[in-house]
Amino acid sequence: MEQLKQAYNRLSEQKIALLAVPAKELTSDEMAQAEAGLPFPIVTQSVAEIASSYALSRRTLSHPDIIGRGTNPDHMEFLIDRFGYLRARWIPSVDQSGWSDIDKLSQQISLLNREQMKMPFPDDFVR
Repeated sequence: MEQLKQAYNRLSEQKIALLAVPAKELTSDEMAQAEAGLPFPIVTQSVAEIASSYALSRRTLSHPDIIGRGTNPDHMEFLIDRFGYLRARWIPSVDQSGWSDIDKLSQQISLLNREQMKMPFPDDFVR
C-alpha cells in the first residue's frame, strides 16, 4: 500500500485508477487509520464479497491452490484494463517478482494504454 501511495501521482498520469478493497469489513477506527494519507479510495460496501470473488483469481492452471488448499493470500493486486477485463494478478507473498518494481508496472500499463483493440465490455454475471 505504501508503494502504491508513493506512486499514485505517476500512475494517475498513466490514467490508472487505484482502489483498495479490504478483505473484510472494517470498523470505523480501522477505516480512519487505513484512509489516513491515502490518495485513493477504499471500497466500503460488500468488501467481503468482492474479496472472495477476486480471490478466485489467485489460482493458475498449473497451480490450482497456489498457497494451500482453500487459502486466500493476505494481499493481492490486480490490473484491470479499461474494458473491465482482468489482465494481470500479483500476489506478493508468492510471486517472485512483480509490481514491487513500480517501473515494471508502469511499463505494463504503457503497453495496455497503447493497445488498439476494440473490445466489448464484459457481460454482467449472474449468480
